[in-house]
Amino acid sequence: MKAIASWILTSALVACSAQVADEGGNADESPQVTDLAPTHVSILPIDETTMHVDWRNQAKTGRVAIEWRVVGEKQWTTASTLESKVGSPLPTSYVLTLVKPCAIVEVRAVSMQKAKTYPSKAASLSPSKNRMWIWPSVDGDLTIPSVRAAMIAWATSHSVDTLYVSAYQILNVNNDPVTLATFVNEAYLSGIGVMLAYGDPVWSDPAHWASAHSKIQTAVDFIRQQGAFASTGLPSSQRIGIVIDSEAWVSNWQGGVWSTVASDWLTMLSDLRTVTHGSATTNPNQLRFAVAIPSWLDTSATSCLPGPGCSVTWNAQVKLLSDHVIDLADGTVVMAYAQSASSIQSRATAEVARGSLRCKRQDVGIETACPVDASSFCGLTQTTMNAAMTSVRTGFSGQYGFGGIAIDRYGSWSAMTP
Repeated sequence: MKAIASWILTSALVACSAQVADEGGNADESPQVTDLAPTHVSILPIDETTMHVDWRNQAKTGRVAIEWRVVGEKQWTTASTLESKVGSPLPTSYVLTLVKPCAIVEVRAVSMQKAKTYPSKAASLSPSKNRMWIWPSVDGDLTIPSVRAAMIAWATSHSVDTLYVSAYQILNVNNDPVTLATFVNEAYLSGIGVMLAYGDPVWSDPAHWASAHSKIQTAVDFIRQQGAFASTGLPSSQRIGIVIDSEAWVSNWQGGVWSTVASDWLTMLSDLRTVTHGSATTNPNQLRFAVAIPSWLDTSATSCLPGPGCSVTWNAQVKLLSDHVIDLADGTVVMAYAQSASSIQSRATAEVARGSLRCKRQDVGIETACPVDASSFCGLTQTTMNAAMTSVRTGFSGQYGFGGIAIDRYGSWSAMTP
């Protein structure tokens, strides 16, 4: 696995370093100064506040300023000016740590000569990628190389940067870590991150907490045994981790004291977050912990009566249930299932706003699985769904809490009529 791990790091940097475009979206038409102007610039986000800036310059001499600004603002801020000296050529890369976290930013490298500035190409880090759920039991057997290749090819061609892969059957039942590791490596070599999906509606019952803990511990141990999985250079939103889709409300939300069920569910999530995060010693890269939630946890739906809304007391704090989860997790997938862009956006608005306040990205989930109903794009075309997705992105434009769109699931999505 050591050899594989080294390839992951190298290839992930190459695959995820998207060549950037200038402010107008065109090639840089500024006069080129051979010994000063970078001939290529790429921006690789490492996490929410850190970026790796790479450029190419044949002579490796001159001065380069690294600048950043919040998207929509006019003023650029100079983070650093790097200059070559005799016997010390200009470095080819720079790690920029932003002084203004929780904002959507763009970064550029600027070559400088006397009073002139030659802007290089710039990149916006606004989320524009998709996530995709994969359920091997219905989407395809991961032990078959051609199936894995087809999944990754579809993801690559449809702007998917993270896969949510159900791992319980293959890892905990079949005890086949080799196949799962192979798939994760193949995805990473294509610049795609992987989150291992787990969950069971009964997990909110304290009688099943030990079982849930054990399953997630097995998954975390698997991740740690793979060496560089958590330190590939991919953005933090793409690093491998755990996503919980337990849906406690399916089996035991009704017919009892819902506040007790909700409180138990949060306690269970808190324990699984601790298992996932580990400590600075065992998990220095902080494996991500995400939770899938329905869009109605912030409403006064009948499922949450007697209310008010879905507020619940947990950990000595009274909050909407959705707020508890957003504060607890590194991110959520809001199941805002609907067919119209306006309905999807309205169902996730509160969660995205909360994410912005907490500097956490929330994915907005849409459904493609059948049977056909108003909550799924099943029976509609990819063109129709793409138009809705574009509108949702536009609606959430500029909001830090919006992380992207999560499509459930590979098999039904790929089977849709174009």
